[in-house]
Amino acid sequence: MSNAVTRGVLSVVRRAARPPTPDYAAILSALPVPVVLLDYANTFRHANPAAEQFFGVSLVQLGAMKLSDLLPIDNPLFSLL
Repeated sequence: MSNAVTRGVLSVVRRAARPPTPDYAAILSALPVPVVLLDYANTFRHANPAAEQFFGVSLVQLGAMKLSDLLPIDNPLFSLL
């Protein structure tokens, strides 16, 4: 076999041997508890449907908010961050 064919076969074998990458957004969305992803400035970057329901705000609206817009700074949730 030529080197090109050997490399091609090995490439296919290596790709087939890798486990599939999990869909993390789907996993987070399936959780029944609120899960949010905040950036360094406490701005919402992601929220699962349970978090949208918990806060009573859609993901689009959360994307324009900071956690402090929904909760006072002295709320115990901030100590968990």
